[in-house]
Amino acid sequence: MVFFYKILFKHVTLTEDVVDLHVKINDEGHCKVPEYVTHIGKSAFRGKETLKTIKLPKNLKYIGNYAFQGCRQLALREL
Repeated sequence: MVFFYKILFKHVTLTEDVVDLHVKINDEGHCKVPEYVTHIGKSAFRGKETLKTIKLPKNLKYIGNYAFQGCRQLALREL
């Protein structure tokens, strides 16, 4: 028997350890952070050298220090 669970998030903090579970960087280097993410933790995207553009959710409340350190190609797409 297979059980399916629906998880409802009030907020999610992206950290370096979990960013790959919630955010996918496509082959062209673009990504969109899901709307349920409210915090981007310290060093969350550190070293993602292929990341070129990112769309951040409207309800984002916090971006930690060095969240995008080493993302040399990154340009902010939308806040």
